[in-house]
Amino acid sequence: MKTIKYFFLTSVALLSFSIEGTAQARPISSRCDIYPKGDDRATKVVNCTYEQKRNEITITRSDGIKYQLKGNNNKYTDQYGKSASRQTDGSIIILRLNKESVYVYQGENAPSTSKH
Repeated sequence: MKTIKYFFLTSVALLSFSIEGTAQARPISSRCDIYPKGDDRATKVVNCTYEQKRNEITITRSDGIKYQLKGNNNKYTDQYGKSASRQTDGSIIILRLNKESVYVYQGENAPSTSKH
C-alpha cells in the first residue's frame, strides 16, 4: 500500500512540474524567413522570438509584426480567425498562414543588413 501511495504522489508531482514547465515557456530568439503564399523564395528575413505554450504559439518579429495562434495537433487559428498549420522539417518550424508561410530557425539570427 505504501508503494502505491508513493508512486501516486510522485506521479502527481511530476505531472504538476511538467504542466508548470509548459505554462512557463520562454521566448526563443530565432530567425524568421517570410514566404508569400505559393512562393518558393523568402521576401523577408528578420529576427523574431518564438514562444509555444500548451495550445498557443506566439511569434514576435523585429519589424513589429506579431502572430498569435491557438489550437492543437498542428492545426491552429490565428488572431484574425483564419486557419493556420504548424509543420516541422528537422529543427525548422514552419507556420502556414492565410497569406504567407513563416519558417522559424530557433537560436539563429537574421543576417545583418548594415554596411561598413
